[in-house]
Amino acid sequence: MSLGESSRRDAATRAHVERATPAAQPELTAFLRLSMDERWVLEAPRAMADRRLRTGAERFALALEDLLTLPADQPVLAEGPWFFPEFVAPLLSERRRAVWLVPTLAFKRASAARRDKPTIRHATSDPARATRNWLQRDLLLNAHVRQQTAANQLTLIEVDGTRSPEDTASLLAGHFELVAATR
Repeated sequence: MSLGESSRRDAATRAHVERATPAAQPELTAFLRLSMDERWVLEAPRAMADRRLRTGAERFALALEDLLTLPADQPVLAEGPWFFPEFVAPLLSERRRAVWLVPTLAFKRASAARRDKPTIRHATSDPARATRNWLQRDLLLNAHVRQQTAANQLTLIEVDGTRSPEDTASLLAGHFELVAATR
């Protein structure tokens, strides 16, 4: 990810947080009131995953508002941790118009170590536990995405590190070229 992409995602996150209201986004605003320990150390990974799914629904609605402001005559690539298959599937005109990338456990661990993730651990009283909880939460969410892509007949690509980023990008480009060619 380039710095520009990271900055745009951070800006979108800030904008969503600023637009969130307790009435429209009760789960997200409740999450934002939690301390870092309450978010990452004290809560069990299953509860953390369940919370992400609930806040994900609220964040997805905010992301849709953003997407609807874009020109309709241009392709859009939207990504984020709140684009769960069960939220996206009902909006697709064709199932092939969406792809989910899900890392294997080994790739997730290697990527986290290489990128010094999760950075949130430094803001907690128990960085090791926060890291374990974060990883376990993400594995539960990955299992959820695998189950939901299968249930909704959507495309999933497992990322295990055997493909270079360029090869993965080519695979995705090829997938979407096939979708465009059959329209």
